[in-house]
Amino acid sequence: MLQPPPPSVGACLDAAARCIVRDGLAATSVPDVARELGVSRGTVYRQIGPMPVIVRQLLRREVGRVITKAPVPPGGLDPDGLVRLMAGIVTGIAANPVLHRVLTCELPTMGVGFLQSMPANVRLLTDHLTPPLDAAMAAGRLVRRDPAVLAEWLVRQCYSLAVAPTSHDPEAYFGEVLLPLLRP
Repeated sequence: MLQPPPPSVGACLDAAARCIVRDGLAATSVPDVARELGVSRGTVYRQIGPMPVIVRQLLRREVGRVITKAPVPPGGLDPDGLVRLMAGIVTGIAANPVLHRVLTCELPTMGVGFLQSMPANVRLLTDHLTPPLDAAMAAGRLVRRDPAVLAEWLVRQCYSLAVAPTSHDPEAYFGEVLLPLLRP
């Protein structure tokens, strides 16, 4: 009898996402993910690993999806485009079922891991955002500031708003601060 191929890492992450959104992070285990996939827990362990690895990869994937969907202006950043980009990221995090669940309901479970990974994630995202900010400043679309400091501040604002959302529209929130600061 032919054995079906093992599930892909993506399928394992999809199953973990369904379990976490439905049952919560603290209540989700590798056997739950395996049951969701219809495979043995050994298969899940071989394909992706234990829950901390699954959660880390799942969150990385979901954040990547949000960033990929954020509206980056085709001609590069300008003040209005930067405001839309940051608002898109914050809105995307809130709309993503996994990220929303983890950041609003699972902080007691995620707390230490979330805080331990934050410095590295802030650096990674800051390093990703600094070059386009620098290019926009060099092109005269944004007033000259320290692009690394601005990038880090923006990343930290996104973290803050993801954990403690503002009652204001995200575009208005970022626009109030960024437009006067960055218009040439």
